[in-house]
Amino acid sequence: MADPAAEPSPEPTHDETREPADPDAALVRDMASLQAIEPERDDGNIEYKLKLTDEREARVQRLATQMRYRCDEGGSECLYRLGVEDDGTLTGLSDDEYAATIRCLQSAATMNAYTIHTLAQTRLPNGRSVYEVCIREHNEDSYIDVKVAIAGSVDCGKSTLLSVLTNGQPDNGRGAARLAVFNYPHEVESGRTSSIGHQILGYDAEGSVMNYQQKRVYAWPEVVKRSAKIISFFDLAGHEKYLKTTIFGLSSSRPDACLIMVGGNRGVLKMTVEHMFLCKTLNVPFGIVVTKTDMMKDKLNVLEDTLASIMTLLKKPLMRRIPIKIKNPTDIIRCAQNIHSEAIVPIFMVSNVTMEGIAELHTFLNLLPKRVLPPQTDEVEMHLDAAWTVPGVGTVLGGHLMSGAISVGDKLWFGPNQNKYVQITVRSIHCKRVPVQRVAGNSYVCLGVKGIYKQNVHKGNVLVSAKTQQVLCTGLVVDVQVLKTHSTTIRVGYQPILHSQNVRTSVSIEDICHKVSARPSAAEDGEKLLRTGDTAELLLRLRFDKQFLKPGNHVLLCEGRTKVVGFVKEIFED
Repeated sequence: MADPAAEPSPEPTHDETREPADPDAALVRDMASLQAIEPERDDGNIEYKLKLTDEREARVQRLATQMRYRCDEGGSECLYRLGVEDDGTLTGLSDDEYAATIRCLQSAATMNAYTIHTLAQTRLPNGRSVYEVCIREHNEDSYIDVKVAIAGSVDCGKSTLLSVLTNGQPDNGRGAARLAVFNYPHEVESGRTSSIGHQILGYDAEGSVMNYQQKRVYAWPEVVKRSAKIISFFDLAGHEKYLKTTIFGLSSSRPDACLIMVGGNRGVLKMTVEHMFLCKTLNVPFGIVVTKTDMMKDKLNVLEDTLASIMTLLKKPLMRRIPIKIKNPTDIIRCAQNIHSEAIVPIFMVSNVTMEGIAELHTFLNLLPKRVLPPQTDEVEMHLDAAWTVPGVGTVLGGHLMSGAISVGDKLWFGPNQNKYVQITVRSIHCKRVPVQRVAGNSYVCLGVKGIYKQNVHKGNVLVSAKTQQVLCTGLVVDVQVLKTHSTTIRVGYQPILHSQNVRTSVSIEDICHKVSARPSAAEDGEKLLRTGDTAELLLRLRFDKQFLKPGNHVLLCEGRTKVVGFVKEIFED
């Protein structure tokens, strides 16, 4: 939920005091103008506590029950604001009251096997302080899994930043760091990502990075074992040639957030705008990371122009976002709490060579919450995007498990395969390169299976657990809006490429109904044609194989510069 507490500070033009150099004093900030925040909500993972001084066992048990509820609401982590009344009034705590409150919280956290970490302390005009405390589940058998996509134009430092975050070593200024995250030899030769790369970044309960220690980089199984929270990165391609790969990566993975890179020396380019548009279309919250700031020390005017163009783009009617340039820990906390409101866009300034801004980005990723999704069914639905033939194992399928749980030995239905579904058996399961016996929903997994071969797997294939889930869609009705088109018009018979989750296929427009023109004096309202800004209901026919599509799915129709977005309203199976 959006937190209006973030609204007084997001304005990028307000003057804020920079953080003191003393690391212990970095938590303390004077905010005399801050008087109150949003009243406490009954749902969500944010809890207000004025003070806790009753350390009796019965009271601590009630506190532990309440803490467990808040953590469940936040996907195994929650935030406590201490010194705040239920109506949002900031009263503050003295040092003694804070010590007693922390003791009570620690006792309740111990009952639940949770850990406590103080994030920030805000000094009030009355001399008292308000504290923000992060509480996170500590379970060696599970972890918080947050999916983050990395997008942006070509040569802006996406793969280099990902390598710096996961390996802890700065770049040499010529792209040496990115070699550690490329998938194919031709990517190393060209320096351009043409596939969807996967990397993980682990944090412990206190927010420390678990990927490396004293220049030693740990393997994925060790990172998973040491971490309480894992960020799963999906490195997307930036070149226009691979735009369809980027669209596929964003639509199929359903990331919790996206980081869009902008080169400080090049500014906002065509593909930067395309990736922002994709995030808005797919309802993916995003942040901006301005890279290569070390090159801008003597060209501050270029950097200022880049920031100005980003601010202008985000405030346009199509975007309508509040840009927040990160200046201190308060901005990071507020942005992390409210990122899923899709009303704000944090802007980070980083350098992969000098490591400037990397610590702030780590703090943001550590606090980034998992997106709250509607209750999922117990039925398995896994969208496939890769397949391999592994010697000694056989066929291995990789994809995003959207709902349900899969165990070794389960029998699932694979399809659409030659316009039908076939039954397969799960022989092994790996999640983040760790072998497991069972895996739950909303994570990327690899399955060793029996019953199909690699050549049977194509984009749009799924695994489902019940025959009632088997969909063989040949036509669909979609509600759409035309965001951008070319100089001609969209008419019946137009054949764009349809993107929806992991499906990418050619369709033909059979009919245009219920058109609403964007032009006040549109004489052609009765005609079956669409131009920029129009909305309508389209009847689409799949031109080739049958696909797995469901009502409610996002739809993106692309062909050249044409952009049509909408939702599936109804499907047909012939």
